[in-house]
Amino acid sequence: MRESQLEVVKDRVGHVRRHHLNTLLGPGITSFSISGVGDRLSAVDLLLARSLVTGGVVEGVTQAVREVGRVRRHHLHCLVLHQISSFSMSCVGETFIALELLNQKCSRLKQLNLSYLRNVGPPVLMKLIPTLTNVTHLNLSMTQTVDQIMGLIGEYCPLLRDLDISNTIVMDEGLMRLCYNCATNSAQCTNLTRISVAGCSVTARAIAILLQYLPKLTHIDYEQMFDVFGVLEEWGATPANANSCDKYQLRVLTSSSEQVDAYTVDLAVTLCPQVMEFTMSNAWVDNSVLYPAMRLEHLAHLRLTNCDGLTLNFQEGVLPLLTVKGSQLISLLLANFTSVDLAAIGECCPRLQNLALSAISLYDDIMYPRENCFNSLVNVEVWTSVTTDSCNSIILRQLLGYCPGLENLLVKGADALSDKLFLDLWRINEMRRLSRLTLDTCHNVTSNTIHQLLDTQNNLTLVRIWSCFFISKDDYQQLLKRVDTENCDLYVEWYSWNG
Repeated sequence: MRESQLEVVKDRVGHVRRHHLNTLLGPGITSFSISGVGDRLSAVDLLLARSLVTGGVVEGVTQAVREVGRVRRHHLHCLVLHQISSFSMSCVGETFIALELLNQKCSRLKQLNLSYLRNVGPPVLMKLIPTLTNVTHLNLSMTQTVDQIMGLIGEYCPLLRDLDISNTIVMDEGLMRLCYNCATNSAQCTNLTRISVAGCSVTARAIAILLQYLPKLTHIDYEQMFDVFGVLEEWGATPANANSCDKYQLRVLTSSSEQVDAYTVDLAVTLCPQVMEFTMSNAWVDNSVLYPAMRLEHLAHLRLTNCDGLTLNFQEGVLPLLTVKGSQLISLLLANFTSVDLAAIGECCPRLQNLALSAISLYDDIMYPRENCFNSLVNVEVWTSVTTDSCNSIILRQLLGYCPGLENLLVKGADALSDKLFLDLWRINEMRRLSRLTLDTCHNVTSNTIHQLLDTQNNLTLVRIWSCFFISKDDYQQLLKRVDTENCDLYVEWYSWNG
């Protein structure tokens, strides 16, 4: 009842004031959200003073405390309760006290975020882990996690599904301790579906062992995944016998290795039929290396960054793949290609929502924009150079003219983008859902375009203006003044052109 009264006040009055809080924060409240509360400190003090902080209220109160400052010792004793199921250490001042309270009280924790807790040594973490028997999501990124802690996680966290140990000093031995118990000669932590080891000193062999012992893994944040299948090949797996092997549940294949073997790509695609994301960056490979991806029935996200030697060709490598799989693609990133045929992408990828084009030397000519292409785009990023004349107004019209659902637009280095072009685009596409706009080194755009955006109906919340020659600091000040005067919910960021 009191929760519904709070929501009514928020809807009708706007911010919940102090006199509202005195009346509404009383016995019987089971949940609390800080949104729409004007005097947040008073809300926290009332909840704590009246002992109203129960399991359903903790998250709202903790959020309130974080937004007005750091979580202090007296907050922790009231907020760290045995009922809570999730806790984050961000903005917590007394980290050691918080960890001790978690160790004593919170056996029901399911989600725990300890990321960036650099001042806590391995012994403290080793004391905490055995109490996390119900945890399903654990974030230890940028902490002093060591191999011994990984063994404890495997032993005491059987329900764990999501583990982030990125940028820690965990090595191969730690991953093996996580998934295999030598004492019992059995696999452990077998419910794990997602693990991030980015920035760790682990080899492809350790990742291969994870795949063998943790059959439910769907996401491994590791930058040399095709090397992992090279290890499996050493262990006897081949495309010929792969059909008789148990398939892996991986949804993502990512590689930033310079050397990728076509044989291992073929093996990876055969052993991982559920893959939805295929990413290859900076690899010195032939176009034929991409062809096995045509067999991925669930492919939805394709990201290709050419190497410095430009060994991949759009017409011979990318376009055949798009011809077969483009109809199911949602995201496409192409970077560092000599040429790209935008019209062909539009025809092959009718469902495309996210498109990023970077360092394209030449866009194939388009006689006129086609109204039936790129209609579903939501996020568009075009990273080009002021010396690239081929990213002309027709290319930009094709990309931006027929996508009414556009929410995020980033354009860098496009001299063809101008006030006039924006006006022409808005005549055919009002961009009413536009929320985030970034203009970087677009020297023919002036502040008139931004003012025009403020005059139109849209969802604009963020405007970044970086190094645009004709948008000066005075223009920026005028924009800030207007945003303040009209009480716009908009953040404007500006950096001067320093060319």
